[in-house]
Amino acid sequence: MDDETGFAVYYYGLYFPMFLINVIGNPIVICTILRHERLRKPTNYFLVSLATSDLLIGILYPIYSLGHLPALYGILGHWTLCMAVLPVLNGLLTVSAFHLVGLTITRYICIVKYYKQNELITPRRILVGIVATWLLALGSTLPRYIIEKPANYNNTCKYELLYSPDEKWGMLIGQFLIPLLVMVALYLKILITVKKKMKMKCHSGIESKRRAILVLTLLCWFALSYIPLSMYLVVSVTVHNISRYVSATVRLLAYSNSLINVFIYAGRLKDFRKCFISDIRKICSLCFVREPSSRNDDSVGIQGIGLMSIDGIPGRHPEEEASS
Repeated sequence: MDDETGFAVYYYGLYFPMFLINVIGNPIVICTILRHERLRKPTNYFLVSLATSDLLIGILYPIYSLGHLPALYGILGHWTLCMAVLPVLNGLLTVSAFHLVGLTITRYICIVKYYKQNELITPRRILVGIVATWLLALGSTLPRYIIEKPANYNNTCKYELLYSPDEKWGMLIGQFLIPLLVMVALYLKILITVKKKMKMKCHSGIESKRRAILVLTLLCWFALSYIPLSMYLVVSVTVHNISRYVSATVRLLAYSNSLINVFIYAGRLKDFRKCFISDIRKICSLCFVREPSSRNDDSVGIQGIGLMSIDGIPGRHPEEEASS
Protein backbone atom coordinates (compact mmCIF):
# COMPACT_ATOMS: atom_id res chain seq x y z
CA MET A 1 0.00 0.00 0.00
CA ASP A 2 1.55 3.32 -1.12
CA ASP A 3 1.39 6.50 0.91
CA GLU A 4 -1.45 8.01 -1.15
CA THR A 5 -3.64 4.95 -0.67
CA GLY A 6 -2.77 4.71 3.04
CA PHE A 7 -3.69 8.34 3.60
CA ALA A 8 -6.98 7.96 1.72
CA VAL A 9 -7.90 4.87 3.76
CA TYR A 10 -7.11 6.66 7.03
CA TYR A 11 -8.78 9.97 6.27
CA TYR A 12 -11.87 8.93 4.32
CA GLY A 13 -12.24 5.65 6.19
CA LEU A 14 -12.92 7.69 9.32
CA TYR A 15 -14.72 10.46 7.49
CA PHE A 16 -17.43 8.31 5.88
CA PRO A 17 -18.92 6.84 9.11
CA MET A 18 -18.89 10.32 10.67
CA PHE A 19 -20.63 11.67 7.59
CA LEU A 20 -23.36 9.03 7.86
CA ILE A 21 -23.95 9.77 11.54
CA ASN A 22 -24.21 13.47 10.76
CA VAL A 23 -26.59 13.33 7.80
CA ILE A 24 -28.79 10.71 9.51
CA GLY A 25 -28.65 11.85 13.15
CA ASN A 26 -29.26 15.57 12.69
CA PRO A 27 -32.37 15.16 10.48
CA ILE A 28 -33.73 12.71 13.07
CA VAL A 29 -33.31 15.37 15.76
CA ILE A 30 -35.02 18.01 13.61
CA CYS A 31 -37.95 15.82 12.55
CA THR A 32 -38.52 14.27 15.99
CA ILE A 33 -38.67 17.63 17.79
CA LEU A 34 -40.91 19.27 15.17
CA ARG A 35 -43.18 16.23 14.90
CA HIS A 36 -44.03 15.82 18.60
CA GLU A 37 -45.83 18.59 20.44
CA ARG A 38 -44.39 17.56 23.81
CA LEU A 39 -40.90 18.35 22.48
CA ARG A 40 -41.78 21.79 21.09
CA LYS A 41 -40.28 23.69 23.97
CA PRO A 42 -38.38 26.98 23.60
CA THR A 43 -34.95 25.51 24.38
CA ASN A 44 -35.53 22.59 21.99
CA TYR A 45 -35.94 25.02 19.10
CA PHE A 46 -32.34 25.98 19.76
CA LEU A 47 -31.52 22.28 19.27
CA VAL A 48 -33.36 22.30 15.94
CA SER A 49 -31.37 25.33 14.80
CA LEU A 50 -28.10 23.76 15.98
CA ALA A 51 -28.93 20.49 14.20
CA THR A 52 -29.67 22.47 11.02
CA SER A 53 -26.29 24.21 11.08
CA ASP A 54 -24.52 20.93 11.89
CA LEU A 55 -26.33 19.18 9.02
CA LEU A 56 -25.18 21.88 6.59
CA ILE A 57 -21.63 21.46 7.91
CA GLY A 58 -21.99 17.72 7.42
CA ILE A 59 -22.86 18.26 3.76
CA LEU A 60 -20.34 21.00 2.90
CA TYR A 61 -17.32 19.73 4.83
CA PRO A 62 -16.98 16.52 2.77
CA ILE A 63 -17.09 18.59 -0.44
CA TYR A 64 -14.27 20.72 0.93
CA SER A 65 -12.30 17.67 2.08
CA LEU A 66 -12.74 15.65 -1.12
CA GLY A 67 -11.27 18.61 -2.96
CA HIS A 68 -7.92 17.77 -1.33
CA LEU A 69 -7.62 14.58 -3.36
CA PRO A 70 -5.21 15.12 -6.27
CA ALA A 71 -7.65 13.39 -8.63
CA LEU A 72 -10.35 15.98 -7.79
CA TYR A 73 -8.23 19.14 -7.74
CA GLY A 74 -9.56 20.28 -11.10
CA ILE A 75 -13.23 19.78 -10.14
CA LEU A 76 -13.72 20.46 -6.44
CA GLY A 77 -10.65 22.68 -6.24
CA HIS A 78 -11.93 25.11 -8.86
CA TRP A 79 -11.73 28.65 -7.52
CA THR A 80 -15.43 29.43 -8.01
CA LEU A 81 -16.49 26.35 -6.05
CA CYS A 82 -13.78 26.96 -3.44
CA MET A 83 -15.06 30.48 -2.73
CA ALA A 84 -18.64 29.19 -2.67
CA VAL A 85 -17.86 26.50 -0.09
CA LEU A 86 -15.00 27.74 2.10
CA PRO A 87 -16.44 31.07 3.41
CA VAL A 88 -19.87 29.49 4.00
CA LEU A 89 -18.26 26.55 5.80
CA ASN A 90 -16.31 28.87 8.09
CA GLY A 91 -19.50 30.80 8.73
CA LEU A 92 -21.40 27.62 9.62
CA LEU A 93 -18.64 26.53 12.00
CA THR A 94 -19.06 29.88 13.75
CA VAL A 95 -22.85 29.44 13.77
CA SER A 96 -22.46 26.05 15.43
CA ALA A 97 -20.06 27.42 18.05
CA PHE A 98 -22.38 30.34 18.83
CA HIS A 99 -25.30 27.93 19.20
CA LEU A 100 -23.34 26.01 21.83
CA VAL A 101 -22.85 29.28 23.69
CA GLY A 102 -26.59 29.95 23.44
CA LEU A 103 -27.46 26.51 24.79
CA THR A 104 -24.99 26.98 27.65
CA ILE A 105 -26.71 30.28 28.48
CA THR A 106 -30.09 28.52 28.63
CA ARG A 107 -28.63 25.91 31.00
CA TYR A 108 -27.12 28.71 33.06
CA ILE A 109 -30.55 30.33 33.41
CA CYS A 110 -32.21 27.00 34.27
CA ILE A 111 -29.70 26.40 37.09
CA VAL A 112 -28.66 29.81 38.43
CA LYS A 113 -32.01 31.52 37.79
CA TYR A 114 -34.07 28.43 38.53
CA TYR A 115 -37.20 30.18 39.79
CA LYS A 116 -37.20 32.74 36.97
CA GLN A 117 -36.44 30.41 34.08
CA ASN A 118 -40.00 30.46 32.73
CA GLU A 119 -39.94 34.25 32.69
CA LEU A 120 -36.49 34.53 31.12
CA ILE A 121 -36.72 31.68 28.59
CA THR A 122 -39.70 32.45 26.36
CA PRO A 123 -40.42 31.40 22.76
CA ARG A 124 -40.00 34.96 21.55
CA ARG A 125 -36.60 35.40 23.21
CA ILE A 126 -35.40 32.04 21.92
CA LEU A 127 -36.47 33.01 18.39
CA VAL A 128 -34.66 36.33 18.68
CA GLY A 129 -31.59 34.50 19.99
CA ILE A 130 -31.61 32.03 17.10
CA VAL A 131 -31.94 34.76 14.46
CA ALA A 132 -29.25 36.87 16.16
CA THR A 133 -26.92 33.85 16.31
CA TRP A 134 -27.18 33.21 12.58
CA LEU A 135 -26.88 36.86 11.58
CA LEU A 136 -23.98 37.60 13.92
CA ALA A 137 -22.02 34.47 12.98
CA LEU A 138 -22.49 34.71 9.22
CA GLY A 139 -22.20 38.50 9.17
CA SER A 140 -18.88 38.39 10.98
CA THR A 141 -17.32 35.66 8.82
CA LEU A 142 -18.65 35.69 5.25
CA PRO A 143 -17.36 39.16 4.28
CA ARG A 144 -13.97 38.47 5.86
CA TYR A 145 -13.32 35.17 4.09
CA ILE A 146 -14.39 36.05 0.55
CA ILE A 147 -11.06 36.93 -1.03
CA GLU A 148 -9.60 37.52 -4.47
CA LYS A 149 -8.05 34.64 -6.37
CA PRO A 150 -4.32 34.41 -5.59
CA ALA A 151 -1.99 34.61 -8.56
CA ASN A 152 -0.38 31.27 -7.63
CA TYR A 153 -3.60 29.36 -6.91
CA ASN A 154 -3.13 25.70 -7.98
CA ASN A 155 -6.66 24.34 -7.39
CA THR A 156 -5.84 23.38 -3.78
CA CYS A 157 -8.70 24.75 -1.69
CA LYS A 158 -7.23 24.81 1.82
CA TYR A 159 -7.77 27.66 4.26
CA GLU A 160 -4.25 27.35 5.67
CA LEU A 161 -2.89 28.08 2.18
CA LEU A 162 -5.35 30.81 1.20
CA TYR A 163 -5.84 32.93 4.30
CA SER A 164 -3.39 35.42 5.73
CA PRO A 165 -2.07 35.17 9.32
CA ASP A 166 -4.53 37.88 10.40
CA GLU A 167 -7.44 35.95 8.93
CA LYS A 168 -6.26 32.76 10.66
CA TRP A 169 -6.08 34.58 13.99
CA GLY A 170 -9.59 35.84 13.31
CA MET A 171 -10.78 32.26 12.90
CA LEU A 172 -9.03 31.25 16.10
CA ILE A 173 -10.44 34.08 18.21
CA GLY A 174 -13.94 34.31 16.72
CA GLN A 175 -14.76 30.65 16.21
CA PHE A 176 -13.05 29.11 19.21
CA LEU A 177 -11.49 31.35 21.84
CA ILE A 178 -14.41 33.71 22.53
CA PRO A 179 -17.08 30.94 22.63
CA LEU A 180 -14.85 28.77 24.83
CA LEU A 181 -14.14 31.57 27.34
CA VAL A 182 -17.83 32.44 27.58
CA MET A 183 -18.79 28.79 28.17
CA VAL A 184 -16.03 28.33 30.78
CA ALA A 185 -17.17 31.46 32.67
CA LEU A 186 -20.80 30.29 32.64
CA TYR A 187 -19.86 26.78 33.73
CA LEU A 188 -17.85 28.05 36.70
CA LYS A 189 -20.90 29.98 37.88
CA ILE A 190 -23.09 26.92 37.29
CA LEU A 191 -20.68 24.74 39.28
CA ILE A 192 -20.74 27.14 42.25
CA THR A 193 -24.53 27.23 42.21
CA VAL A 194 -24.85 23.43 42.00
CA LYS A 195 -22.50 22.94 44.97
CA LYS A 196 -24.58 25.35 47.05
CA LYS A 197 -27.79 23.57 46.15
CA MET A 198 -26.35 20.15 46.96
CA LYS A 199 -25.16 21.37 50.37
CA MET A 200 -28.56 22.87 51.11
CA LYS A 201 -30.23 19.67 49.84
CA CYS A 202 -32.42 21.82 47.63
CA HIS A 203 -35.06 19.93 45.66
CA SER A 204 -33.64 21.30 42.40
CA GLY A 205 -30.10 20.18 43.24
CA ILE A 206 -30.21 16.80 41.47
CA GLU A 207 -31.71 18.29 38.31
CA SER A 208 -29.17 21.11 38.38
CA LYS A 209 -26.34 18.59 38.78
CA ARG A 210 -27.55 16.68 35.74
CA ARG A 211 -27.64 19.86 33.70
CA ALA A 212 -24.18 20.84 34.94
CA ILE A 213 -22.79 17.49 33.77
CA LEU A 214 -24.38 18.14 30.38
CA VAL A 215 -22.69 21.54 30.12
CA LEU A 216 -19.35 20.05 31.21
CA THR A 217 -19.61 17.32 28.56
CA LEU A 218 -20.37 19.92 25.93
CA LEU A 219 -17.49 22.12 27.08
CA CYS A 220 -14.96 19.28 27.09
CA TRP A 221 -15.90 18.04 23.65
CA PHE A 222 -15.89 21.55 22.19
CA ALA A 223 -12.37 22.06 23.56
CA LEU A 224 -11.24 18.64 22.32
CA SER A 225 -12.61 19.39 18.86
CA TYR A 226 -11.18 22.85 18.39
CA ILE A 227 -7.96 23.10 20.45
CA PRO A 228 -6.01 20.95 17.93
CA LEU A 229 -7.44 22.96 15.02
CA SER A 230 -6.53 26.23 16.74
CA MET A 231 -2.99 25.05 17.41
CA TYR A 232 -2.73 23.92 13.79
CA LEU A 233 -3.83 27.35 12.54
CA VAL A 234 -1.26 29.09 14.73
CA VAL A 235 1.58 26.76 13.73
CA SER A 236 0.70 26.90 10.04
CA VAL A 237 1.44 30.64 10.05
CA THR A 238 5.17 29.89 10.26
CA VAL A 239 5.44 26.16 9.43
CA HIS A 240 4.33 25.14 5.93
CA ASN A 241 5.39 21.49 5.73
CA ILE A 242 3.07 20.04 8.37
CA SER A 243 2.25 16.36 7.90
CA ARG A 244 -1.02 15.83 6.08
CA TYR A 245 -1.94 13.20 8.66
CA VAL A 246 -1.84 15.96 11.28
CA SER A 247 -3.93 18.21 9.05
CA ALA A 248 -6.44 15.41 8.44
CA THR A 249 -6.72 14.55 12.13
CA VAL A 250 -7.47 18.11 13.24
CA ARG A 251 -10.11 18.38 10.51
CA LEU A 252 -11.71 15.13 11.64
CA LEU A 253 -11.85 16.36 15.23
CA ALA A 254 -13.41 19.66 14.15
CA TYR A 255 -15.93 17.79 12.01
CA SER A 256 -16.85 15.51 14.91
CA ASN A 257 -18.28 18.50 16.79
CA SER A 258 -21.09 18.68 14.24
CA LEU A 259 -22.29 15.15 14.98
CA ILE A 260 -21.56 14.68 18.69
CA ASN A 261 -24.26 17.21 19.62
CA VAL A 262 -26.83 14.61 18.57
CA PHE A 263 -25.68 12.43 21.47
CA ILE A 264 -24.81 15.16 23.98
CA TYR A 265 -28.15 16.94 23.81
CA ALA A 266 -30.91 15.03 22.07
CA GLY A 267 -29.67 11.63 23.20
CA ARG A 268 -29.81 12.68 26.85
CA LEU A 269 -33.39 14.00 26.71
CA LYS A 270 -35.75 11.38 28.09
CA ASP A 271 -38.77 12.73 26.20
CA PHE A 272 -36.77 12.79 22.98
CA ARG A 273 -35.78 9.14 23.36
CA LYS A 274 -39.39 8.12 24.04
CA CYS A 275 -40.69 9.99 20.98
CA PHE A 276 -37.89 8.66 18.78
CA ILE A 277 -38.50 5.04 19.85
CA SER A 278 -42.23 5.56 19.27
CA ASP A 279 -41.56 6.78 15.73
CA ILE A 280 -39.25 3.83 15.01
CA ARG A 281 -41.92 1.39 16.20
CA LYS A 282 -44.52 3.02 13.95
CA ILE A 283 -42.20 2.84 10.97
CA CYS A 284 -41.41 -0.82 11.67
CA SER A 285 -45.09 -1.67 12.05
CA LEU A 286 -45.84 -0.07 8.69
CA CYS A 287 -42.97 -1.86 6.99
CA PHE A 288 -43.35 -5.33 8.45
CA VAL A 289 -47.10 -5.81 9.08
CA ARG A 290 -48.26 -8.62 6.81
CA GLU A 291 -51.53 -8.47 4.92
CA PRO A 292 -53.92 -11.37 5.76
CA SER A 293 -53.88 -13.87 2.90
CA SER A 294 -57.44 -15.16 3.30
CA ARG A 295 -60.62 -14.81 5.29
CA ASN A 296 -59.65 -17.80 7.40
CA ASP A 297 -56.49 -16.01 8.45
CA ASP A 298 -58.65 -13.12 9.66
CA SER A 299 -60.78 -15.38 11.82
CA VAL A 300 -57.72 -17.05 13.27
CA GLY A 301 -56.19 -13.68 14.06
CA ILE A 302 -59.38 -12.51 15.80
CA GLN A 303 -59.57 -15.66 17.89
CA GLY A 304 -55.89 -15.21 18.81
CA ILE A 305 -56.60 -11.73 20.03
CA GLY A 306 -59.51 -12.99 22.11
CA LEU A 307 -57.26 -15.48 23.83
CA MET A 308 -54.54 -12.95 24.71
CA SER A 309 -54.82 -10.21 27.30
CA ILE A 310 -53.12 -6.81 26.95
CA ASP A 311 -50.10 -7.68 29.07
CA GLY A 312 -49.45 -10.88 27.14
CA ILE A 313 -50.99 -13.33 29.68
CA PRO A 314 -53.23 -15.95 28.05
CA GLY A 315 -56.89 -15.22 28.73
CA ARG A 316 -59.95 -17.41 28.86
CA HIS A 317 -62.04 -18.34 25.86
CA PRO A 318 -65.24 -16.26 25.46
CA GLU A 319 -67.41 -19.37 26.00
CA GLU A 320 -65.67 -20.02 29.32
CA GLU A 321 -66.30 -16.44 30.41
CA ALA A 322 -69.97 -16.74 29.46
CA SER A 323 -70.41 -19.90 31.54
CA SER A 324 -68.74 -18.27 34.53
